[in-house]
Parts: sequence; C-alpha cells; structure tokens
Amino acid sequence: MAFDFFHKGGELDYSGWKKLMGVKHIQEYITIDCKEDNGTMQKCIAYLQTLPIENAEQSLATMVILMDPTGFQEAIKDINWIKNGYVVILDKDNNVIASTEKQNDNFGIDYRSLEKTEKMIVKKIQGRTYAITYINSRITDWKYIYIAPMSDLMGSINYVRMIAVLGVVFCILAGVSLAYYLTIRNYHPVSGLVEFISQRDKTVFNKGNNEFFFIQNVINKSFDEKDKYLSKLKEQDKVMRTNYLQRLLNGRADNKIHSYYNSRNYADNNYTSCFKNRQGDERRF
Repeated sequence: MAFDFFHKGGELDYSGWKKLMGVKHIQEYITIDCKEDNGTMQKCIAYLQTLPIENAEQSLATMVILMDPTGFQEAIKDINWIKNGYVVILDKDNNVIASTEKQNDNFGIDYRSLEKTEKMIVKKIQGRTYAITYINSRITDWKYIYIAPMSDLMGSINYVRMIAVLGVVFCILAGVSLAYYLTIRNYHPVSGLVEFISQRDKTVFNKGNNEFFFIQNVINKSFDEKDKYLSKLKEQDKVMRTNYLQRLLNGRADNKIHSYYNSRNYADNNYTSCFKNRQGDERRF
C-alpha cells in the first residue's frame, strides 16, 4: 500500500491518511512525513487533487504527487540576502511548506493575521526585533515570508544609503571640477584680450571687475574718439578748401595735396574745370 511504502512511521497514522484521501482536494498543497530511501522520515510537500477533475463532488480517487523539499530550500536560499535572515513559505492552514530554518519553524507568524497588516511588520521573536515582509503566490495560496533582524536590515540600508551619498558627492565633485575646467578654458582668451587692450590703451584693469564691461567701455571710447576727430575734420573742411584754392590760384598747390583733396572729394569739379584749357591741360598762375 502507498501508506506503508511512503508514510508509515510518521506523525500521520493510517486512519488519518484514509480520512485525508476521502475528502475533496482541489489543487491543494500540504506538508506530510515521507520515508527516505534509507528509512528515515522527513517533511515533504504533497500535491493533492481529487479525481475526476471535472466532477470533484463525486470523488473516485485522490491524486497525490510528492515533491522533494530540497529544491524549494535551494531556491529560497538565494532569496536570503541577509546573513541572519530566514525565508518561510506558509500555506493557508499555517503549515510550513519550506523554510531555510532546519526546524521548519513559522516563528509564531499567523497566516491570517498577515492579511490584516501592512506588507512590512516589526515583531519581537525570542527577544530579538525582526522585520517581516511577505508576498503572495499568484498560483497557490502560499505566502513567501522573509524574516530579517532589524539590526542587520538597517545595516544593509545604511550601507546602501552610504553608497548613494558617496555617489552623489562624487557627481557633485566631478561636476564642479568640469565646470571649473571649462570656465578656465573659456576665460583664457578673454583674459588675453583684456591684457592686450590694457597694454595698448594704457588702461588699468582691476581684478574682480567685469571683463566684458571693460572691453565694451574701451570700444565705446574708441568710437567716441573717432566721431570726435571726424567732427573736427568737418569743422575745418571749409577753411582747408579755401586754403587749397588760394594755393592753387597762387600756383603753389603741389601734386600730393591735389591728390589728397581729390581723393576726399574736397575739390569741386566746377573749380577744377576753370583751370583747364581746351586741350584739358592745367595752367598755373
């Protein structure tokens, strides 16, 4: 019989096994004592399904699939990322399906009480404070519960926080260094231009002043001086033209002065035509 081969010698006796096989089961998981090859008993996971599946009310048989819990334990060990933490899988009847703890202890956690609490609770277990979080299985009615000491959890949180702070500080320092480098690189041509203007214009540039205002003031000053000189030249225009005509009438106007006034359009063409003969030659008087 299946009971004698797999379960005899465990906590469940034959009458309990017979009763278990007589009730309806729909995709149900339970933990049950199973016999190893060497004759020792260990907890294993049993999947129960009443047959036929289409009409579970008229139970003809119960399908039992026994699963080695070693695979579950190996899988949940990878979840345990804190040294002193525990991972426990509970079913709806508060049975421990699998656990990283050898004793398969549920640590006093009630399945139904978790439904009434937040996703993270703080609880004292054996005089030590633990943080308890869980997630629900999408397929079965299991809860995957993670239990970690608050001291170790906070240590991990503080470590992550420290890494984040160091990352932010590094980014700030890198940004400041890059900004300083770009500022010096872009300021160097401006500084050279200011120094050049100071030497040529004999103007002292005080450190701390605005270089662009300094350059703007020098350029404005140059344009103002240019406008001033042009204004004075225009004021002397009539006098210079009269003097030129007098020198021309007296025969003392040299070619250089003549070319200069012609280039500036100071000489009037009407005046010039008066001193040309019919062949177009200039006369001196």
